Amino acid sequence: MAPKGILGSFPTAMNLSLEGKVKETVHNAFWDHLKEQLSATPPDFSCALELLKEIKEILLSLLLPRQNRLRIEIEEALDMDLLKQEAEHGALKVLYLSKYVLN
Repeated sequence: MAPKGILGSFPTAMNLSLEGKVKETVHNAFWDHLKEQLSATPPDFSCALELLKEIKEILLSLLLPRQNRLRIEIEEALDMDLLKQEAEHGALKVLYLSKYVLN
């Protein structure tokens, strides 16, 4: 068995390839699962809401301290309690949220 320091420091092409394939598989599995949930009758928004929560956190983390107006806008547009209630009542505005996040 080779010392850990040698192999641990220099990943082989095979390891990089395997790592890439694992990442791709996990990535595809996530999006496939999300698609299944949203296509269900009635739709299951649990993963979508979790994703929106993470997006909100990322957007807020990118703001400068003085960008209060934008912070308030993001907090209002991605109010997780309100979005959860809308999802529970089948009134979640997916198209609006998609456009909001992408713009």
